[in-house]
Amino acid sequence: MCGIAGFVGDMPFNKLTQLWVDNEIRGTDAAGIALGNENIWISKAPATASVLLLEIAGKVAERLQGTNRGLMHCRAATNGNPSVSENNHPILSPNRIGMLVHNGIVQPKTPRKGCSECDSEQLLMALEEKGLVKGMDEVGGMRAIGYVPLVKTEQDSNESVFLFRDYMTPLYLGEGDGFRAFSSRREGLEAIGCKTKALDPWVMYKLTSTGLREWHRYERTQSDWQGWPGEMYDWQGLGYGPCERGKKGLTLAQLFRRSFKRSKKKGKYGDGLRLFTLTSGD
Repeated sequence: MCGIAGFVGDMPFNKLTQLWVDNEIRGTDAAGIALGNENIWISKAPATASVLLLEIAGKVAERLQGTNRGLMHCRAATNGNPSVSENNHPILSPNRIGMLVHNGIVQPKTPRKGCSECDSEQLLMALEEKGLVKGMDEVGGMRAIGYVPLVKTEQDSNESVFLFRDYMTPLYLGEGDGFRAFSSRREGLEAIGCKTKALDPWVMYKLTSTGLREWHRYERTQSDWQGWPGEMYDWQGLGYGPCERGKKGLTLAQLFRRSFKRSKKKGKYGDGLRLFTLTSGD
């Protein structure tokens, strides 16, 4: 699974880069970073975060001056070749309304045309077409996200990041000196001196420099982690997508258990486990 991270406030260069590279353990196929409020700067490449950072460290330090929010990503590629820049994160919407980092794999109920091969762009388009609350119900699968709105509204002044996770994907908040950060890994936040907590699943949060607040709480139960309600996932040779329960479809939880049993027999993680995280959400 991928690693996502980001911040609001005045985050020092060394702590930002340390947090980004810490997520490298969750994805080495590509990496990316985005900094800015209105004038967004994005750099991404089919390389690890530490390798990319060697090339852009000076630019990151420069762009960090006067910037009070950013997004970082370490990708474990599923859909979309990482050699194609459009498939890597952070993903900027074509109309520059918003920007997304995503950990997980999703299946849209209504596929949008004109998107890249990466399923994360389908999620981004759903969020922007239907809104942050309703858009989350437009896809099935697994997701933890950081979403940055780029258009000023009465509800947002270009200083916030919206956060969400489900039961399958971890996401943590860290409070530092003058900044607040989020990450897929609690260890990375603790390593830079943050007080941490796990975000509740199925809650859309709004993170600003003044604090974290609930934006919307969805009506979900922990049983939903086994698969999207009414949807099953048929994978590994059978064809990925929705199918009927009780026939050839497997829930995400069943896929996880099968892959784990198979990997234990082999003495290593099976290929099928690559789409799933072994880290619990809390």
